[in-house]
Amino acid sequence: MIIKVVVNNNTTYKLVRWNSQEFNSNLTLIIQSINLVEVRDAFQHIEKLDIYQDELLVATYTSFDTYAQITYLGKEYVEGEKIFADAMSITLTKANIVDQVQRLDDQINAVVDPSTLSLEELKDYKLKQISEACSADIYAGDTIVLSDGTREHFKYDVHDQLNLISLFSLAIAAPEMELYPYHCDSASCSFYSRADVIRIVAMLLIRKTRLITYCNQLTLYVRSMTNIEDVRFVEYGMDLPAEYQNVIDNIMAGTMEQVEKFINRIMPPESDESGEQGDETPTDETPTDETPTDETPTDEPSEPIE
Repeated sequence: MIIKVVVNNNTTYKLVRWNSQEFNSNLTLIIQSINLVEVRDAFQHIEKLDIYQDELLVATYTSFDTYAQITYLGKEYVEGEKIFADAMSITLTKANIVDQVQRLDDQINAVVDPSTLSLEELKDYKLKQISEACSADIYAGDTIVLSDGTREHFKYDVHDQLNLISLFSLAIAAPEMELYPYHCDSASCSFYSRADVIRIVAMLLIRKTRLITYCNQLTLYVRSMTNIEDVRFVEYGMDLPAEYQNVIDNIMAGTMEQVEKFINRIMPPESDESGEQGDETPTDETPTDETPTDETPTDEPSEPIE
């Protein structure tokens, strides 16, 4: 087994031995080398050290800035290679806490210059942005119009989704409860009717399906691009060509149909004395505050959807 250290993603040295606990205590590396000038140059300005066992990365350090001392040790036995090799010990010094924090921030929030990326690199960069934007859009949730006409906003992050799944399961399993406790954003818990619980969950699930399908089709569109200038103008939320938008439309039409069937099965529409049905099945469109039109409904039946 060969153990090595890579300095600043650039220079590689084999290590004579490696023990992470010892290194954390004495901050000293024992490397295989006899070239003092090269070693000094390599460790003069340290930004990152990566430790590998064969090709497996086992540790990364970003808290060191330079060396305190370099000493030639002569021949040392390298257990992993069963040889004797020229060796040097390098004692490192840690950067001050301000520099350490800055380096960590630079790693996490690396600034990327898109103009320097190749076509495939730019695609990967854009797809990462798209994925993050889609997740944020889903987690933001939506404003739902409840059965009494009030509007409440519900977030839909991972925890909210789990909570709503539990609430929905309870509403399905225990319809006799009639009222179920939950809360909208930044509000105290209150009771929601079974119809409202099902509407909240259905609307958020439909919205999530639409956003994920859009993200999927946008991803495929980006991957199909061969012109780097086209990739540069890609943004989450942009309109898609018809062939990709048609997929979204078909998926959403099928989703709405299945949701409607499911809701009608667990909550059959009730008819009042006039023969009119009760609450409508949730749709993927949130009602607006626009003033209703003066159109008068007719008694003529609508044509069946094929």
